[in-house]
Amino acid sequence: MKYILDTSGEALLKGARAGVYLLKPNLGELATLCGVETISFLELESIAQTFLKNNPCEVLVVSLGPQGAVMLTAQSVDYISAPIVYQKSTIGAGDSMVAGMVHALAQGKSLSEMVKYGVACGTAATMTDGTQLCKRKDVEELNDWISSNSNTSQKIKINA
Repeated sequence: MKYILDTSGEALLKGARAGVYLLKPNLGELATLCGVETISFLELESIAQTFLKNNPCEVLVVSLGPQGAVMLTAQSVDYISAPIVYQKSTIGAGDSMVAGMVHALAQGKSLSEMVKYGVACGTAATMTDGTQLCKRKDVEELNDWISSNSNTSQKIKINA
């Protein structure tokens, strides 16, 4: 059984220490986990890699809001840019991202496809008013755009 954790506060700290397959903090939550006040984009990769080395977690997906996400494993780093859309509300975007990633994993998608689909779901959620759920049509169009614009993501192999 593989566990995916998306939470905050004390539950995040305890859950990350206990070990999960996939952890999805935002930038501020990752800073809390790593005991630093803030994390700049220049520091992100280094701090996240150190976190992965020192904690029982196979996949770390850091959500970056309108900038997309970064996914790290022991072997790679994958930056996924989010398309620019007219945002009506950010309520539920992170939860939609996680739901999309879980759905993609359940469909047997690769980790790269998983995080792209998650970014598409999170982005689509911002296109709806208030607490409305994302629309499938928006998710599919955004996922197609993200997947076809491979220059928006970088894959870097890490020498382990």
